[in-house]
Amino acid sequence: MTRAFLAALASASALALPSTAQIASSVGPEVAPIGSPITISFSNDTAGSLITGACPYKVYDTDGVLVHAPGCSAIALFMSPAATLVAEWNQQDDAGQPVPANIYRIDVDVPEIGIVSHFIEIADVDAGISFLGIPKTGTARHFALTAPGQPGALYGMAASATAATGIATCAGTIPLDLDGVLGISLVPTNGVFLDFVGTLDADGRSKAPSLAVPDLAAFQGIELHFAFLALDLSAACPIAAISEPFELTTQ
Repeated sequence: MTRAFLAALASASALALPSTAQIASSVGPEVAPIGSPITISFSNDTAGSLITGACPYKVYDTDGVLVHAPGCSAIALFMSPAATLVAEWNQQDDAGQPVPANIYRIDVDVPEIGIVSHFIEIADVDAGISFLGIPKTGTARHFALTAPGQPGALYGMAASATAATGIATCAGTIPLDLDGVLGISLVPTNGVFLDFVGTLDADGRSKAPSLAVPDLAAFQGIELHFAFLALDLSAACPIAAISEPFELTTQ
């Protein structure tokens, strides 16, 4: 997969993909730190506009009991072509109380498709990643990083084609492999992995990083792995937190 990605980057003669209708949803982080927002998103990669609700999702526990149904679902929104809708669940039930660490089902009402179910786990982990939309060729869409215990920290993010071995560090193992894709993702001017270095906000979050998938056939169906570090450069071990692994496949 590394060779395929490198070859795609180097290919100036690859053919542009024809536009195809696509609507799909994503929910994450798949393993989320306690108290972090869960993002619910879907992208309109059709040629026309779509109508959706502002909060088109519901949350259920492992017994199928409704935990949270946002009250703004009656508001109609128009999504233009290439637009992405992003909503957030703050890990609270309908009474405003934090939900316990557990596995939850999130049903997303996707226009022209219907209900799509996603499963996430809320757990005692340091950091997580979600992707805001669908990584379709020809689009540039953002990640949401969350590390609630690291407000205002520097972050460094990277990608790799595989995650079989990991990278040992003073703070644990980074769930990425040392391959060519990782090297590309660390180059600030690479043009695909954007804003992979920055600062988390006062809640330990950032939506600055993005993935710009070129509109070329060679970039379709590529599996990529991602992780980020929260950094404290004044500490003996500068890695304050390592995110849970995140994986996606370009479409």
